[in-house]
Amino acid sequence: QGVQSSQVSVQVAAAAPGLFTALSNGTGQGAVLNADYGANAAGNGAARGSVVMVYMTVGGENGQDGMVATGAAQHPLPVSATVGGQNAQVLYAGPSPGLIWGVTQVNLIVPASVTPGNAVPLAITVGGVQSQPNVTLTVN
Repeated sequence: QGVQSSQVSVQVAAAAPGLFTALSNGTGQGAVLNADYGANAAGNGAARGSVVMVYMTVGGENGQDGMVATGAAQHPLPVSATVGGQNAQVLYAGPSPGLIWGVTQVNLIVPASVTPGNAVPLAITVGGVQSQPNVTLTVN
């Protein structure tokens, strides 16, 4: 209404990875799809050695906000992942075709030697910045 706000400081970073979660609260079961595109959850875990797709927001991608991503493009910053504290091979990290720019999809291989369970810790690091703690996936 024509009134200027007071000045505020805002932090700017190349990346701020945030994993989406099933309950939309930033903790617990991650928004993860198994290789068969079924939702990863207790009773429908990912097999060790299989590919899973993790959904998150990161920043740093080159796209137009609010537009649908029409193709895959590798994220410009280095991306790594751990599952159960073990390094997981990242096959793809970038926009998720068919979803709006700003949703990042990370396809990774669940380490074959990870201990199975319904709450296996999941972390993704982008440009040296790690995602929030206490996000999990189910591994058979």
